[in-house]
Amino acid sequence: MTIKEVTKFTFDNEANENVSDDSQGGGGTSVFSFTANFDQAEIGKPILDVVLEAGDLLFFPRGFIHQGICLPDAHSLHITISSYQKNSWGDLLQKVIPAALEVAMEEDVEFRRGLPLGYLTYMGVQNSDKEDKRRVKFLSRIENLMKRLPNYAPVDAAVDQKAREFFHDCLPPVLTPGMWFRIWNYV
Repeated sequence: MTIKEVTKFTFDNEANENVSDDSQGGGGTSVFSFTANFDQAEIGKPILDVVLEAGDLLFFPRGFIHQGICLPDAHSLHITISSYQKNSWGDLLQKVIPAALEVAMEEDVEFRRGLPLGYLTYMGVQNSDKEDKRRVKFLSRIENLMKRLPNYAPVDAAVDQKAREFFHDCLPPVLTPGMWFRIWNYV
């Protein structure tokens, strides 16, 4: 007997700007968690609409919004296997920048200098639309410090941290003593 696949997939490339990295699970709109469920109106018109047969596999690039819908006359299982998670330039920079800033503050006095007195009177969101020479000077100072930051960036150490995390995440979960007890008592 043959079982017909009953999953219908739809894709919307334009809605992909709303997609987040779904490596953490859970919900919310952070780029580090699953996206919330979208209303059909938010997703828009599909760019691909296919019905898969039993045993078919459909690949689509990271970040594509997709829907797996079971056809009314059968049952189906829709599994998404996601790889290449937390492997973007931004993810690497999340390791590099804090470490670079720490080294810069230790080695470069310019990073330890005090902020200008009264900077709260011309900086901040409440002052962002004001034209003030002190704002220009303040922002220029930030830009100059940011340009110096790569000189202190421990890129290789950050890459090593990413590699360690990758290998850790590829391993199966560690069994707790309670889990071992249940396994051995079940056998």
